[in-house]
Amino acid sequence: EFGFHIQAFHHALSAWKVPELIKSSGQNITVATFAEFSLYKVEGYEGNLQAGKILAEHGVPLAFKSDHVEPNTNAKYLLTQAATAHAFGLPEILALQSVTSVPASSLELDHRIGYTKPGYDADLVVWNAHPLSAGASPLQVYIDGRPTLEEKLERSEPARVQKPEMRAEAAPEDVEAFCSDPKKDVTVLITGITTSYLENTHIKQSSEGSLTMVLTNGKIDCLGQHDKCVAAKSFNKVISLRNGHVLPGLTTVSSGLGIIEIESEKSTSDGVGDSNANIYDPESAVYAKYGIHFEGKAFDRARIGGVTRSITYPYSKGFL
Repeated sequence: EFGFHIQAFHHALSAWKVPELIKSSGQNITVATFAEFSLYKVEGYEGNLQAGKILAEHGVPLAFKSDHVEPNTNAKYLLTQAATAHAFGLPEILALQSVTSVPASSLELDHRIGYTKPGYDADLVVWNAHPLSAGASPLQVYIDGRPTLEEKLERSEPARVQKPEMRAEAAPEDVEAFCSDPKKDVTVLITGITTSYLENTHIKQSSEGSLTMVLTNGKIDCLGQHDKCVAAKSFNKVISLRNGHVLPGLTTVSSGLGIIEIESEKSTSDGVGDSNANIYDPESAVYAKYGIHFEGKAFDRARIGGVTRSITYPYSKGFL
């Protein structure tokens, strides 16, 4: 109506649902969003870990942004957002462009920043591993052509220079089969494991091949070389992994997981504890177990991240 040109939609956590609508404007609008930060309000509850992939597949310019409200959206962790999006399907080059050339173009500053080209203003970073890898750290940062860090980090193995793999996507019918209610006397064979970090079993694959795990009624029956684990056994299910890692379940401490689904929407929580209650009186104690619910996206996100235990305490405006 007023002739404004829209450069970008910020946050835009539901933009993945209407990519064609965004493109229909013909203005080449950039979606400046987060890779995983969502669920904190009704408008952000439809955030999707595969949003970057979906937007890219429809040709929508994608940039990841910072927001200094939460520690995980601080600008110094911006590359982690690109890495997360890559893990959930955003191609490597587009993931790197989402924090370099795409935002520069949206700001109409791509004539001087956003690229490594002669004559451009560029701070260059040398990484100890592929920048989209978990734990990648700068070996050196060059600002105006001058090194600014003392090189103390060790260079990684050549394998870590390669781009990390995306998360494998199982076919819907496989998901249904794998995630169905467990039955008694079920033996599952899991192949393609490269490393185990379980207590007392920190082992890696050898020249003989990857590791194999056998689960019998939900418990580990064998973890080791394939031939050893499959001898004289029959299996109800077989799960084939690619670069599989076995880790102990993580434990999270939270005031909201299972009690508050949307932080800014009171109707999705169990309420607020009385900060004036007598903490020495057992009758006034509020137990999280009476208000917990196990459905919702927050629990799904936790499971994807490897969380199997949660220490959740009732939300309160006081110390306890």
